[in-house]
Amino acid sequence: MNEPIEEIFDNAEDLNAYQEFCETQEFGSEPFDLDRPALICRWRMAHKRVPLLNRHIRALAQRQVNGEKITRNLVSWAKQHIEWSLAEGDYSERDGVLMLVVDVNGNAAMSVGPYEPLAQTSLLDLVLCARQAEAERAEAGVAPEVLCMVAGSNLVIFQAKHAVVSGMLSLVEQLAATRGLTVHHRVLPADQLDGLLADVKAVPASRAMQDGSPSETLELDTPAEAALLSHELLAVLLAQLPADDSVADSGTTAPDRSQASAWFLVSDEHGIVPAVNAHEPFITLCSEGLAALQARAR
Repeated sequence: MNEPIEEIFDNAEDLNAYQEFCETQEFGSEPFDLDRPALICRWRMAHKRVPLLNRHIRALAQRQVNGEKITRNLVSWAKQHIEWSLAEGDYSERDGVLMLVVDVNGNAAMSVGPYEPLAQTSLLDLVLCARQAEAERAEAGVAPEVLCMVAGSNLVIFQAKHAVVSGMLSLVEQLAATRGLTVHHRVLPADQLDGLLADVKAVPASRAMQDGSPSETLELDTPAEAALLSHELLAVLLAQLPADDSVADSGTTAPDRSQASAWFLVSDEHGIVPAVNAHEPFITLCSEGLAALQARAR
């Protein structure tokens, strides 16, 4: 339970000052109009709380705006402002999405909106999400969505080994460690994927990308076209999996390249998103673990 806002402050003057600050919901002492967004974070809520807030804040501290790491003051403001304003604010979207926007000038604002699940969750759609998120990582330092594949006792994360992990991915890695999974990191083959997707018609989706423009989803003319592209896409991704000799010295077994149904997306906004027909106990474990954290917030 969050303690009443009155008990957080020692005197009425401090309380009034904070309430006046919350009315603006801005980072800064003067009202302002946000400039072009440089960073947009979307974090799933549960009962007017963000269950993975501490994990998200740690990832936020590693993000960049205009090539510079986000200031410590902004990170501190974000954590306190989110906790207090969600507790005291009259938000109708209790299980919605919190959006933190930082513009090119380093100004920040927070808003809350409804949650909209991904309309399509085929492997094609999840790859497109991960590809867009990888472009964001190149600019801002953290990918909010990452494609993963689990096979037996192996977890393959399609992100560079030393890349900063998002809040949600940090939970998945922790669960993998508790289950003794061997984690392999592979980089999304951007050129090959872009080549495959170049002839696919893209249509705007509801979600905005990092620069504020609409994101995209796939639109294929026929089921046969979709099946062919899925086969080619799967071949490209499976080719990235470690060969047996790459892990022999460690005493582990490489992922089975024949297991094509254990793909899922790890997303700060959407949580764990299995690809269509993906059935694997570890994916279920991750989904149930997140659900438990969300239930605990109620």
